[in-house]
Amino acid sequence: MSTPPDEVISERITELVHPATLAQVEIFHKMGLRERTLTLPVMVALVLSMIWRQIGSIFDLTRIV
Repeated sequence: MSTPPDEVISERITELVHPATLAQVEIFHKMGLRERTLTLPVMVALVLSMIWRQIGSIFDLTRIV
């Protein structure tokens, strides 16, 4: 059995994740929260922190932050 091309996999992931992301944003807007985007330095700091502290998941990282 051959694996599908990367484009097919990427399109399928987009089909699954994009609607869920939009639903999350809508929920946040209904709660009166605004959409926030992390800057590159903040993301790098979080990833380095995960590696340094050997944090196993993003959930744990957000709980710690």
